[in-house]
Amino acid sequence: MEVALELVPAAPVAALPVAPNGTRRPAAGSLEMPDPLGAHRSPSEEDEAWPGEGYRYPDVVTEAPSWATPADREWYPCHIEENMAERPRHSINKLPACAAIESHCPDKFAITEMELYYEQGSRKHVVPDLMVMDSRPTPDEAETYLAWRDPPIRCVVEIVSRRNTPAHLEEKRVLYARLRVREYIEHDPYRRALRLWRLQQAEYHPVDLQPDGWVWSAETRLYYALDEAGNLRFKDRAGRRWRPPPEQLAQLLATEAELEEQRAAVALREVEVAEARDAHHEAEARAAVAELRATAEAEHRRLAEQRAADAIARAAAEEEQRRAAEARAAELELLLARLAPPQRNSPD
Repeated sequence: MEVALELVPAAPVAALPVAPNGTRRPAAGSLEMPDPLGAHRSPSEEDEAWPGEGYRYPDVVTEAPSWATPADREWYPCHIEENMAERPRHSINKLPACAAIESHCPDKFAITEMELYYEQGSRKHVVPDLMVMDSRPTPDEAETYLAWRDPPIRCVVEIVSRRNTPAHLEEKRVLYARLRVREYIEHDPYRRALRLWRLQQAEYHPVDLQPDGWVWSAETRLYYALDEAGNLRFKDRAGRRWRPPPEQLAQLLATEAELEEQRAAVALREVEVAEARDAHHEAEARAAVAELRATAEAEHRRLAEQRAADAIARAAAEEEQRRAAEARAAELELLLARLAPPQRNSPD
């Protein structure tokens, strides 16, 4: 059953004055940082001073300054290294899904692994496995999606990984509902589970699978199901199975090979970092052991020298006592000799 949805336009964002270096800033006393749903944050207690001519924002920040509402994509970089730690199960499902959607929805734009920044002025972002939009973000070479300025997202396909927790998945659903994404497809290839949620009254409601395991996505104009291995398969409304044409299949395989090379490079780098860390820790352990050994040896030498000195001192004391005893004995013998009566000669 298809549900007609009413689009609620986001609240317009007022034009902001431009700084000398081209960066926009809010006027004094205005509200800060409009969020993707048109709500606003509360104003700060006191405005920070405008830095003036020649100021350039730092290259790495987590939150934008309260006086700056950046509009350029340079504020929201593409972190390609964060998107390489995926598993083959991800690419062999999301790449065919992207190709199938492109084949059946030529009027839409589908893309994998694009950073989605959902709050203007903040670099907090998520990376959906697959997003379907009404059109491509401008300019065409854009590598990030800005929720407050780019075309609305109609569908998100998420390939669940082993590290995803139920709480994490729930947070994603809440976020996509806030962004008014009409459909959210969640595919768990490890548990061989497939779920589709459809937005109704600003909340997601699950759509039941058909008895044969298929489920219809109105936004991508495709039925989705799982094969025996737990991977996604597709068919159109007429029941025709979708299979990639030879040139698209070759591109998918080439992309898969490239992703495998990237994963191998990342894995090798992780091994190198781990080995360097282990070597560093081993060197520190060796140094600590050597220091302890040197301290123990020094203490052993000190005790040996102390024992030798004590032995010499005892020997000297014993020799002094012996000499004193001998002298005393000689004195006593002399005294006895003096006290002894003289011997008388007997008469013949």
